[in-house]
Amino acid sequence: MNFYHPEFLYGLIALIIPLIIHLFNFKRFKKVYFTNLAFLRDIQQQSKRHSQWRHLLVMFMRMLFIAAIVLAFAGPYLSNDGEGLKQSDESYVNVFLDNSFSMEARGQEGSLFEEARSEARKIALAYKPSDHFRLLSNEPYSFSRSFVSREVFLEQLQEIEIGKSGISFDKIPQYLIHDDDLKKSSPEQLFLISDFQKKQAFTNHWEVDSNLEISLVPLISASQGNIFIDSVWLEVPLLQPNQIVELHFRLQNQSDVPLEDFPLILKVANSQKSVVSVSVDAFASAQSSFVFRTDTAGYYPANIEIQDFPIVYDDQFFCSFFVQETIDVLLISSVKANQDIKTYLESDSVYHADYMEENSIDYGTFSKYSTIILNGLNKYSTGLLIEIQKFVKSGHNVILIPSANSEQAQLNNAYKALSLPQVSAKDTLFRFMKNFDLQSPEFKDIFELNQGQKGLDFNTDLPYFKMHFVLNEMISPLSDVLIEDETNASILIKSVIGEGKVYGFYTPFDNSLSNFSAHAVFVPVLFNLFRQINIDPKLYFFLGQAKDFTLSYFPDNEDGILKMRHWSDSVEFIPQSVFHQGHLNLNFQQSPEQAGIYQLYDHEKLISFLSFNFDRNESFLTYFTKSELAELLKKNNWKNVKILDLQNETINQYITTNKDGLQLWKLFILFALGFLIIELFLLRYSK
Repeated sequence: MNFYHPEFLYGLIALIIPLIIHLFNFKRFKKVYFTNLAFLRDIQQQSKRHSQWRHLLVMFMRMLFIAAIVLAFAGPYLSNDGEGLKQSDESYVNVFLDNSFSMEARGQEGSLFEEARSEARKIALAYKPSDHFRLLSNEPYSFSRSFVSREVFLEQLQEIEIGKSGISFDKIPQYLIHDDDLKKSSPEQLFLISDFQKKQAFTNHWEVDSNLEISLVPLISASQGNIFIDSVWLEVPLLQPNQIVELHFRLQNQSDVPLEDFPLILKVANSQKSVVSVSVDAFASAQSSFVFRTDTAGYYPANIEIQDFPIVYDDQFFCSFFVQETIDVLLISSVKANQDIKTYLESDSVYHADYMEENSIDYGTFSKYSTIILNGLNKYSTGLLIEIQKFVKSGHNVILIPSANSEQAQLNNAYKALSLPQVSAKDTLFRFMKNFDLQSPEFKDIFELNQGQKGLDFNTDLPYFKMHFVLNEMISPLSDVLIEDETNASILIKSVIGEGKVYGFYTPFDNSLSNFSAHAVFVPVLFNLFRQINIDPKLYFFLGQAKDFTLSYFPDNEDGILKMRHWSDSVEFIPQSVFHQGHLNLNFQQSPEQAGIYQLYDHEKLISFLSFNFDRNESFLTYFTKSELAELLKKNNWKNVKILDLQNETINQYITTNKDGLQLWKLFILFALGFLIIELFLLRYSK
């Protein structure tokens, strides 16, 4: 047992008072003389032994009464850990209030968010007004707040609202900023109030500070389902006017009720373009697509709409895509390189092509193009390879065609720089391009196949070649072989560098060594390679997750201020942006706050359309139960983390008991009253 005010225990000295009274104030008998015994009344006799016992009991009761009163004023309590805090100690309390979208779900007393706000208020009221409080939420900036008084904390609590962000609970102890200037006599407290959604909560790598005592306050959500779209993608990334577009999507059914012919609507520029119906099993997903035609070049804002209650924040999925008038290509060739590629580019209006010789390359213009072709170069300078690497990493493509006369060392420098296998020798045997990867995005629509057919017929007319370079190393797992000859020797390999792709041929295009550039498959092969580019901008972003995004753009004035405007309302903000080497680097981690489609402007010049959606992790309404949380804590041996199991008491009663211990002063007051009653009984009735 501990005491808040042990100085009151000096009052126990008063126990000597009843002892002195009983020792020196005994009742003395007096002689009374009577002349006539008839006047004496009948008296109840009591023995001297009985009287002594009664006096001792009365003295004992009075001493116990004084002791109980003194102990009550000393503030006795029982601490759970056996040590307890002094009442004069100041508490430093962090309260994390989960304000993610999943907290809009219904709980036992209305919305979970309002229930969480109420619990946070009760936590604050369980501490002293002089204690220190800090309100944390899913917004990262909240972790840089300083401790405030209880009054200010309660004001902040009233202002907090549901937000777009959703922080992983694993990061909370890492983000928590400890003020080392504060002299704390006890560890900081952290109360984590949440529905403990599994997509947001813990992993097995939660690092808990030993100077932080964490209390989990789980809120129980009413059973409900949710239907939402979690992703979309285009069948072909490069779109052109009057082209059939196939926009794929995945629909999630996070409910225990199967969906039959669930309707989805596609709107493009606020006009309904297509409607599809999808059937999905309970707690499953299904993929489908919208098919429509693009009319002209330009940006197309689009959104897919569904109707689902009561969770409605994820009922729309926004995306935007760009339809290109032409494909911008740069052809860098040697003097003796094959000219069939140039002829093809000039003959088709879909391309806007520029040409450079290997001895006069302007690196500063690379970012203007979607694809660069290195056609039969004899030398690959270090400067060229560095710029090509930057070009590919930023989301563009490169096609490397070797020269029959290239030195092996020069060619290997290029292959190595572009993450392609190096070569060791030339093979001059007559071969055919036999095996095309028909499942790859590059070639899956080149050849017409019968239903169920996975490969080309044996007698299919395919290009031949008389020389190719032999690989001297294994192909990287990050690379794909797209074309092989009949001996499975690699002819075309794709590698991925950053956001872009490299297509490396291992046979020259010289007409004396191959008929590939004159064959019927030449045009569709090249066209499909040109189409496999990452078109700026991306189809969509999730709010709070687009930390770094690079857009190819040449500003009219690098000192100009960019602006983002919501496509359909008046929301406007200035994004974080940096111009660097012909690229515009954007950061959307803090803004925008609202989901939708935005236009990026340089003054009044439209640069791009960008689409933002709420984080779909909040749409998976599955939660940790108390037993699962307990098992997780036990498994990871998180000793300074506990689950608040309130049972029949309120949260402030629980905190008071665990913070201050089990207070016993009321019990000692009852003891004192009991001793007083016993004393009165002895004095009055024990004659």
